[in-house]
Amino acid sequence: MNNAVNEETLIRGLVQHGFRLGFPEPLETNFIVSHDHEALATLRRAALGILLFAVFVGVVQGAFIWRLTPGNLVVHDLRVWTLGFWSVLTSLCLALATTRVAALQRWFTTLRWVACFTAILSVLICSWSLQYVYFARLSGYLVLVIIIAVFSFSRMRLLPAFMVTSAAILMALGWGLLLKLWPDWLEFFQYVGLSMAYGILLGGLLEYRDRRIFLQERLLVLEKLALESMSIQQDQSARHDRLTGLLNPHYFNELMEREWERARRERQSLSLLILDIRLFGAYNQRYGYAAGDRCLAALARVLEKICKRAVDVCARHQHDEYLLLLPNTSAAGARAVMETLEHEINQLEILHEDEPSGLLHVDMGVSSMVPHLTQETRMLIESAQESLRLVRESTTDTSIVW
Repeated sequence: MNNAVNEETLIRGLVQHGFRLGFPEPLETNFIVSHDHEALATLRRAALGILLFAVFVGVVQGAFIWRLTPGNLVVHDLRVWTLGFWSVLTSLCLALATTRVAALQRWFTTLRWVACFTAILSVLICSWSLQYVYFARLSGYLVLVIIIAVFSFSRMRLLPAFMVTSAAILMALGWGLLLKLWPDWLEFFQYVGLSMAYGILLGGLLEYRDRRIFLQERLLVLEKLALESMSIQQDQSARHDRLTGLLNPHYFNELMEREWERARRERQSLSLLILDIRLFGAYNQRYGYAAGDRCLAALARVLEKICKRAVDVCARHQHDEYLLLLPNTSAAGARAVMETLEHEINQLEILHEDEPSGLLHVDMGVSSMVPHLTQETRMLIESAQESLRLVRESTTDTSIVW
């Protein structure tokens, strides 16, 4: 609970005072996982559209090269473009396949990087390798579009997108210089520099938006958890006695009605114990009400210890009385529970000088019956109260099974 409160305080501070493109741990790790999951879901929905768009651009560009390139250059340029087109399409298909095939999703991040890297590298090499100057220059605009797409439509964060783009450009320059494919340096710095600047700006804005949405969603989750926790606490408070932590009489009656109906349907025994602290008023007068409260709480812990089964129910009935409901328990079973209670209470050894023994004593009334259609729950309660009355009038017994 404290961790949730600390996280909520941290998130509220980030939302109110702003933040850079980074969170303190473990919030940053949670954001990366959430962001990658959202990216996978987004690209899964857009996979077919992205693939059709890539095929459309490649086919149209190839058709233009085939129709408009001079005859002595067309074969070379078509080969170059076909090689670049299939390398981009293959890596793109692999990356998009990871969004559709569950067994491949663990490779999503890696193949997304590979697809972006391959797209930039291939288009750069192709644009420098084309011999027809018109299409060589036109390919520069395609590089600009792809770099911007890497920073935006790939759904990568800013830093990975910048690293992948920079690595692809440096690799392309290295291969170009090695193969003596010299680009037009002015145009190269123009379209690469422009696309990088715009891509960084767009990628930063998109990531900032995603981080803010993540914080707001996380804050909503934490607020929901806090409200649910508060609701549970209020519900528990409404059902339980504040001093002892046991059920209050109202909720005990609801559970008793439920168990009574189930015992009647299944024809099972239902037992009820009533415990009453003997001379408790005198105990409070002699030792004080604070000591009396401690005594009540100690007896409540004994009852909780006795209620080992999930169906057993214990409650505080009146000021110094307790109820213990034992479903599917016969009179013999109730007697055994009662004897265990007497032993556990004696082990407490609570001093009470008004008692002849000098120790606190508890009277117990016990009733057990199999409910019938004509009977009501009050009959079980009245029977247990009659048993308790007989115990109070007795000079020797502390419990009687009725």
